[in-house]
Amino acid sequence: MAFDDGLALGAQHHAALERCGRVARMPAGTRLFDAGQSDDRIFLVRAGRVRTFAIAADGQEITTGVWSRGSVMGLLGAMEQGGKVLSAQTLDAAELLVLQEERLHRLVLDHPDLGWGLMRLLARMAASSIQRALRLASASAPQRLVDALVMLAELPEARRAGAAAAVIEGISQETLAGMTGASRPWVAQAMGDLAQRGLLVPSRLRIAVPDVARLRAAVSTG
Repeated sequence: MAFDDGLALGAQHHAALERCGRVARMPAGTRLFDAGQSDDRIFLVRAGRVRTFAIAADGQEITTGVWSRGSVMGLLGAMEQGGKVLSAQTLDAAELLVLQEERLHRLVLDHPDLGWGLMRLLARMAASSIQRALRLASASAPQRLVDALVMLAELPEARRAGAAAAVIEGISQETLAGMTGASRPWVAQAMGDLAQRGLLVPSRLRIAVPDVARLRAAVSTG
């Protein structure tokens, strides 16, 4: 399976990455690394979804992003050799390409365009994480839930070509509770409220979003 256009690279660079790494298939809930951990591994997502998060002083997990095919995890920590900046965990069964920092470094020296593509991807991911952290700094629990749903609905796997709608599959209320720092019963009630407003149609491990733009607008109100 090839990466998507997240890296904006040609076929030769995709092939070079594949030769330098090893494919790992991991079940849902696998912790890839923890913040502060010294680890020179870099993970490129081939399939599935991965959540990155930080842990606040009170122990609450703060989700900084949900990433899918074409995204890269752990690059900053591997390059700086000072420990991973965030923690990362698979949300569902995922297929990852795992590279060691030294091998990626040699590859970038041989393919400068690859290094530039990684820099651009890392900048986009960092900007997205910072913007989300700023949004959620003073957000209420309902706003955090809506923000998490929008993040999942905007992934390529959820969007329907040419349509305003999206379908989020494979995400349980327990997972959403962990992403928003809330209890599962509260998430169930809040999802029911959103359904009554016509913003989503929840069922077991499937959440249909009729209009992602309308749901996104609800972040400001919760």
